[in-house]
Amino acid sequence: MGAGGSVLDDEKKFQSPNKGPASPARKTNPQENSPEFVVHMSRWPGCTITLPESFILRLSSESLDFVSSETGLPLVQFPFQNIICWGQSTRSFQFKIFDLTKANPEERDNGVLIELRTTQGKVIADTTMAIVRKLMATMDSTAITKEEFQSLLGNIFDAENKLQDNWMETINQFTSGGRQFLAKQGMELLMRVGDQAPFEKVELACLIYERMANKNSFQLIINTFEDSVERDNLIHRVRSLSKQAPTLVANCTILPER
Repeated sequence: MGAGGSVLDDEKKFQSPNKGPASPARKTNPQENSPEFVVHMSRWPGCTITLPESFILRLSSESLDFVSSETGLPLVQFPFQNIICWGQSTRSFQFKIFDLTKANPEERDNGVLIELRTTQGKVIADTTMAIVRKLMATMDSTAITKEEFQSLLGNIFDAENKLQDNWMETINQFTSGGRQFLAKQGMELLMRVGDQAPFEKVELACLIYERMANKNSFQLIINTFEDSVERDNLIHRVRSLSKQAPTLVANCTILPER
């Protein structure tokens, strides 16, 4: 499988020679209906995150998540836009992420291979493929397209890349007709807007939540906030907006964004 683009850029990058239907997952998160598998860490070069000996791999709508077996809460998330490819063997499931510690684009695109010990590698690989294909179908139907998102950015930033005075109203109007954000678009929007309007990030995140295609991926949005107090505040706000809000935590880790 080639590098240089994420699995969302080109379906060919995540095609598997095994095209049979996936078997049922070992267990399912009843709240988010996301397949989960008990795994053990085998290899993650350069890992700076402390993980338990065994944990759960959750296949979420827009990411692969490492989840605590004890609490059921996410520990670290890998958005699909940061995953280059994946594969499996009879005793493992592997996926490669961009090496965002490297400044050189070629070194970055060579990636870092993470390997998990499991006897359900094929089931995980096939289920991951099904989830990504569903996400790509959402991208083609209800989600904001790449072109529309770039148009939105062009309307809220001026020629000098400064926020327009009415940027929040523009975003609200742009999505009021049923357009829905993908988590990766919400993450990018928050990171770009947050540098110039830090005190309005929580308000923007709440708007993004209400207009998301996959609300169970909102943890990815929370992870873009560096301050734990802001994370707690945002979680409280989202829970007040919806009784069906997914399980959200303030101490989940996300790797640097591509």
